[in-house]
Amino acid sequence: YNVVWDKSDNALEFADNAVAAFGNGSDLTITHDTTNTHIRNNTGTLNLRADSVRLTDAVIGHVYLAAATGGSTDLYYDNSKKFETTSTGATLTGRLVSDGLDVGDSESIRFGAGYDLEIYHDGTNSIIANTTGPLIIRDQSATRIHTDFFVVNNFVNDENLILGYVNGAVELYYDNSKKLETTSYGAKWTGILLGADNQQ
Repeated sequence: YNVVWDKSDNALEFADNAVAAFGNGSDLTITHDTTNTHIRNNTGTLNLRADSVRLTDAVIGHVYLAAATGGSTDLYYDNSKKFETTSTGATLTGRLVSDGLDVGDSESIRFGAGYDLEIYHDGTNSIIANTTGPLIIRDQSATRIHTDFFVVNNFVNDENLILGYVNGAVELYYDNSKKLETTSYGAKWTGILLGADNQQ
């Protein structure tokens, strides 16, 4: 009584909560309660086999996912493509928000239309490579080349190498001891100043 062949609709109709079960142990079931539809696979892999697949809304007006044999797999937001796999990797349209980004040795992050800025680690050294124009370091609020406080420390962050202050000094250190400091009138150093021939 809850599964009916309706010849007028040319359809096999399942009432709410009626279950279509497949497999000796009802391993695959399809059912609709009064609100939601459920496809449940209890064993093995659920394979959806087609040369082209699209996941859309009920009237095929908005695409959520599209994939094709020998082509890309695409993800959409509000019918606008945001992610697309390619033969070389993937293309993202928009901003990526992540809890972290890990790349291996000699795998780079590249910026610019001509990949003018590249950041990577070659297994021994960490490298920032800029191939055009100046490399400018600034904070988000600055309009040009200033950062309010610039620090270069050692890896464990317990020794200063270089310190720079907006409208103030630039300091150079040796073994965490300040040796050279710029001032409003020039510069001052601590210790012995040697020339190229090691003469004072």
